[in-house]
Amino acid sequence: MLGKLFGRGATKRSVTLSPLDAREIDGSFNAVVGESYHQDNLKATLASEGREFLAILVHELGNKHDPNAVMVYSAQGQLGYLPREDAPDWAPLLDRLTAEGCQGMAVDGKIHGGTNDKPSLGCVVTLPRDQSDVIDALND
Repeated sequence: MLGKLFGRGATKRSVTLSPLDAREIDGSFNAVVGESYHQDNLKATLASEGREFLAILVHELGNKHDPNAVMVYSAQGQLGYLPREDAPDWAPLLDRLTAEGCQGMAVDGKIHGGTNDKPSLGCVVTLPRDQSDVIDALND
């Protein structure tokens, strides 16, 4: 799957995708998990984009732990996953977007932490409240 996500000759710090842009769709904050494994990418995202960044959601096909796993990316690489309990709601939609030629879905992301009292970084993403709005955007 990583071969599809990273362009030819690209490094792990250079992600190029052509996602459906869902940033203008009304949404709400959603947690991201597993950020502790991706601190370098979070730091690079913070340095290059600031606390607010473009996040890309991609269904990780073939994940042996969770067939519905949804990865969260920035231009700097993977930042984490949607929580296991939320992923089954989004994986089928992301599969449909892929079938229509989109490489994931672009949403707003926000980095938190990185302070003296909370040195580790984490992030949240804004997911559309209504998936039918995503389908409408796909059909436009």
